Amino acid sequence: LRDAEDLRGMLFAHDVRWPVTSDEVRYLTAAKQLNLPVLALLTKDDRVEHKQRNWGLSRFMQDTGFDGRHIHYCSDNKLP
Repeated sequence: LRDAEDLRGMLFAHDVRWPVTSDEVRYLTAAKQLNLPVLALLTKDDRVEHKQRNWGLSRFMQDTGFDGRHIHYCSDNKLP
């Protein structure tokens, strides 16, 4: 990351169904040390209930120490 001079920010994707890995924590820590803005993209919302989605978000924030912006992504494109 230090050698990527043109890097302005990072989109970080994480599946809300799974625990955070140590590699993910190291990657986010490195981005924070470089003052690199990060947007967390929490995926697989269409695969879990609302309660589990919120639990996955809380776990992600707690396990990574992430305090930035996040969005939830769902690939279910069915129209009502």
